Amino acid sequence: MRRNIRKISIRAHAVRLGGVFLLLCLALTSCANPFRFINYSLSNTPRYSMTANPPYKNIYKKTIKVVSYNIKHSARIREAIHLLKNNPNLADADILLLQEMIPSAVEKIAADLGYNYIFYPAVIHPLLHDNFGNAVLSKWPITYDENIIFPSIKENSRHRVAVAAKLKINEKDVMVYSLHMGIFMKPRQRGAQIQTVLDAINKDIKYCIVAGDFNTIKEKDEEEIIRVFSESHFTHATSNVDWTYKHWYFLNYKSTFDHIFVRGPKVLNAGKIDNLSPSDHLPVWAEFSLE
Repeated sequence: MRRNIRKISIRAHAVRLGGVFLLLCLALTSCANPFRFINYSLSNTPRYSMTANPPYKNIYKKTIKVVSYNIKHSARIREAIHLLKNNPNLADADILLLQEMIPSAVEKIAADLGYNYIFYPAVIHPLLHDNFGNAVLSKWPITYDENIIFPSIKENSRHRVAVAAKLKINEKDVMVYSLHMGIFMKPRQRGAQIQTVLDAINKDIKYCIVAGDFNTIKEKDEEEIIRVFSESHFTHATSNVDWTYKHWYFLNYKSTFDHIFVRGPKVLNAGKIDNLSPSDHLPVWAEFSLE
């Protein structure tokens, strides 16, 4: 028992040290203007898209596969494309919901793997010097899209967004959202931001998928988003996935950051791919039926 308590204490201390180190890094980078994120304040611009000639049109599929993936800073796109193309649980996904994207990376993935896409940047990244945000890639027709800017937690904080697209799948309207939440928030603040997405869903939409990087470091963070989704009758499709993220500045402490939630579609299977070579996040996937 003492040994177990000691292990828990050491792990908690390591997490605290990693968190302090990260806070120091963020504080240092925020002190100088060249390192500050430049926020976009308008929800409808900039907008990048490719919506012509979708691969899947006027066909019927029994199952639909969705992948959510945070590809860190879009830095290793070739490796990410190779993984998305060759892993059997990711290959030929109907929908890719991507985070930490830049325009050229979205275009490259869409062109190489055969997707249409919608991409809205939330900010201009201070290190990449490029538009930086979330994307929805689809093999099905995209009939509508929008960008939801989350309410700011504090003044001048970095913008976070949820990129939405309405898809026509098996002649059914399916709303999908690719989101990337902030790190340092209280659980209730995280839940309130999720609620802004859920409130934006049209009441006529029967099928809805919300996925992305929720940055749920603590169990309380995860419990809060699950509670909010559950109250709106969403199913946690990736509830069987244990961890999806680790990084050296958290001393490789493992957390479940990436989730997929659905309302309407029937969850058939879900999981993650244990490959950190393209990113510090693991891709998560889920397979559904719209029947």
